[in-house]
Amino acid sequence: MMLELTGKDILALTNESKRKAVLSDWRNWGIWHKAPEIGLSVYRLDLPDGSFFTASWYEGDDSFRAAAWATSIVRVSISATRAAS
Repeated sequence: MMLELTGKDILALTNESKRKAVLSDWRNWGIWHKAPEIGLSVYRLDLPDGSFFTASWYEGDDSFRAAAWATSIVRVSISATRAAS
């Protein structure tokens, strides 16, 4: 099951650290797609207006890639490096 933010949830993201916390919690968004042949898991966070964020994770990779989509149109692309756990 994918996580969905409500309008109230969005309004509660009143500063940068709260917004970063939502993005850094991408592993709890819910898996949208898996491609085990290549070790890929795609996580998705739905937004009230129908747009969504995705975070792609390749098994063994120490980085993640996230993107915001609105009906298949890329709005924002975010890249960050995460420490290997």
